[in-house]
Amino acid sequence: MNVDDAAYAVVHGYGGGSESLAPRLGISAAVLRGKVNRNNDRNVLSLREAVDITVLSGDLRILEAFAAEANCRLVPIDHTETGSVLDLVMARAAREGELASVVHQSLDDGVITPNEWDAIQAAGGNVQATMLALLRKLHSMKARAPATE
Repeated sequence: MNVDDAAYAVVHGYGGGSESLAPRLGISAAVLRGKVNRNNDRNVLSLREAVDITVLSGDLRILEAFAAEANCRLVPIDHTETGSVLDLVMARAAREGELASVVHQSLDDGVITPNEWDAIQAAGGNVQATMLALLRKLHSMKARAPATE
């Protein structure tokens, strides 16, 4: 799905559609519908509006489509990851083990199915998310450099 199709789907899939979402963005429903209509070049969805729609709706399809078009992938950051540095190091190692297991099982027959690929991506994302949590934890412990005069 490209970003234009994603924007259309998010707006029209929002509970109550554009009539409910538009007032939260400070525009009319008709203008919002026009902004996400690929056949209308009169009103164009701005990047700020796309961000606001994503945040207000909680629907990540625009962001996911943007990442896909840029040949990137989103890695959700789990803000509930707590514990000591050692806990996070061990959690990262455990998730790497889970990734290795999923890859090993997927390669058993020499073919990776779409479901196996989804499982590999999910397990890889878990490794990345835990690594980011570990880096955030370590960054929060970083000593501040003394001020120079």
